[in-house]
Amino acid sequence: MAKVLLVVASVGLALLLWLWSESAQERAIRDMPAPERRALFLRTLENLKSVCKAPEGAMQDFCRNQARLVLDFPDCDDSCRRLAQEQLQPVRSAR
Repeated sequence: MAKVLLVVASVGLALLLWLWSESAQERAIRDMPAPERRALFLRTLENLKSVCKAPEGAMQDFCRNQARLVLDFPDCDDSCRRLAQEQLQPVRSAR
């Protein structure tokens, strides 16, 4: 019985740690001073609009990371989310 409780507690703790780490970036953004947060949001959004217009090769990873980052900002509205989702779509192979 003690082994079962230990396994259940370990799995529960692992789940809590995973959930906490998943929200770390969002917490960091939320805790930034407003002017810095706004500047980072605008820079990231500009990257998505310009650099990531048609990403190729290594830029695809950069653009996907920028898209994930911008989605963590409370300032990201519907148009921002659509722009980010374009980068997060599966890569289509040319035929």
